[in-house]
Amino acid sequence: MASAAVGACVAVAVLWVGQPPPSRAIVGPPAAPAVHAPPQTDGAPDAAPTVDAVTSTNGAPADPPAATTATTGPLTASEPALRIEAEPDTLRVWTNTRVRLRVHLRQGQPPYDDYVWHFEDGSDPVRGAAVDHTFAESVRDRHVTVEALRAGQAPAVVSRNLPVERLAPAALDGEEPATSPPHTGRGVRALFAMQVPANETVAAVARAAGAFQVAAVVASGDDVAMSALADALAQAAPKAALFRLQPDGDAQPWLARAADPAHAWSEVQVGYRSTGVWSSGDVAIVPMDTRPEVLAEPAIGHMRAALAAAAAYAHVVVVAARPLTPLRDGELASDRAYRLYEYALRYQATLVVSVGSEVFYDGRFGGVGVASVGRTTAHDCARLLGSEPCQPASATVIEVGDKRRWRAWHLLEPDFGRAVPEADFPREAGKVRR
Repeated sequence: MASAAVGACVAVAVLWVGQPPPSRAIVGPPAAPAVHAPPQTDGAPDAAPTVDAVTSTNGAPADPPAATTATTGPLTASEPALRIEAEPDTLRVWTNTRVRLRVHLRQGQPPYDDYVWHFEDGSDPVRGAAVDHTFAESVRDRHVTVEALRAGQAPAVVSRNLPVERLAPAALDGEEPATSPPHTGRGVRALFAMQVPANETVAAVARAAGAFQVAAVVASGDDVAMSALADALAQAAPKAALFRLQPDGDAQPWLARAADPAHAWSEVQVGYRSTGVWSSGDVAIVPMDTRPEVLAEPAIGHMRAALAAAAAYAHVVVVAARPLTPLRDGELASDRAYRLYEYALRYQATLVVSVGSEVFYDGRFGGVGVASVGRTTAHDCARLLGSEPCQPASATVIEVGDKRRWRAWHLLEPDFGRAVPEADFPREAGKVRR
């Protein structure tokens, strides 16, 4: 009987997860543009959508309340018959955490005959009204379920999440750390525009950022182009932050915040040490300079430390100068790229975005999602590995959402308003598969 009840709860949870989340605005910008695309599977991006006009989110339905919430004090008649109390109520990052769990009954509720605890981490169930359990090192939230058993009655089943602690963003250059509320939309979007020229392309990139309601723009270009892009974003996407990427320069850090009018992004620091990781809400952007000439052991150690610092966030986007595996004809990957892949896999990065291949493509490399960003201005011929046509100029929008899901839109010049259909991409490019 207890197994049937747990199965029913899991079935309900699966049905809920399978439903699309309510349409709400992401933190910072207003509503995301309506898109039409088939559902995503296995973490791979959806097919390229067509973008409609942006619609207002006024009156949008609120998210349903969580199934269980942590409370304090005695339970009232309007609350469930029992709840789970935990001490501590958060888990340490990459550290074993011993948690004391106990059942708290509503006032006047008679005790149950027995309690069976399920930790969903591969361990055996444990019985008792109060138990101890050690959760192995992790970077993800854990889930606890208890069955309260009474003879002749169906078991009462209660669950609770134990979240992993988050590293608090540190103040930078005298600013206050960001205190953005959690993101509540379908996902958080960032636009990537590489080699932006100082011409009318700047205005087109800014308009695309506004149309997709992105939270951040990651771009490369000279000083004039970056200054013009910051001004254009202030008009077309006034809440979007601008990060300048210098994948071929010697400046450190090579991902620098150029503008953040909403003060939504902060650099993550561990103690007094800078990590180079930028965070907003539950999203972290990790820059990794993967050029072969800089991949010495100290550089790899720094990248590993940055990934470890970002692992406490639900969505980790790694921005790499070179891909983990070649995506362009004649391209060479670093001989240490597989070590970087192992780190991205271990620290559960959502995806790795490469910005140096000058071609656009997205899919999966082993157990990690990967996306490659093209150029915003066409020169010479950039060919995707194994294909004949030259790729046109483009910008890329990437959205990360729940369950480490993500999708990408590769937008074509001149106005970056049309996305490349998924059917136009080959099923695989080298070792990357869609």
